[in-house]
Amino acid sequence: MKSRFPTKQLMETPGIPSTRWFDATLLPKDQISQPNPVQAMFVMGHGVNTITRMPDAVRGIEKLELLVVCDPYPTAWSVISERKNGTYLLPACTSFEMDGSRTAFNRSLQWGEKIVEPVFVSKTDHDMYMLAKKLGFADLMFKNIKVEDSSVSAEDILREIKIRRNR
Repeated sequence: MKSRFPTKQLMETPGIPSTRWFDATLLPKDQISQPNPVQAMFVMGHGVNTITRMPDAVRGIEKLELLVVCDPYPTAWSVISERKNGTYLLPACTSFEMDGSRTAFNRSLQWGEKIVEPVFVSKTDHDMYMLAKKLGFADLMFKNIKVEDSSVSAEDILREIKIRRNR
């Protein structure tokens, strides 16, 4: 399936601060640094408490074609607006249900081992490969990360973080 979103172009474009993402949905195209207004958003493990312009954020959410919230439990992102269509909640594993690195709000990194099996149909952060593959950009997103049978190497992800950080 070919993605209708220009992934290569977006991956090379400077990002937008998480506190102002909605400007890229609400402002005219010539006033944003992205090639087009933001049409879809994927929120993973990030609360809305960093946003100070909440009314604008709600208007931005309602303007999106697609909102995906991936967290161990439904967060404010999934209920902050009145939107009924184009919103998907994906159950994510907790840090106790997966191997690999964990990054805290203070940007510190820790390595952890799986303690319990994932509950219900929740997926690990590494299982996001399956979503990237379905959306058509897994090859680009995971070009430097080892993937075997749709299983992503946690060690390679950590190595990729280290390489990018040292650039």
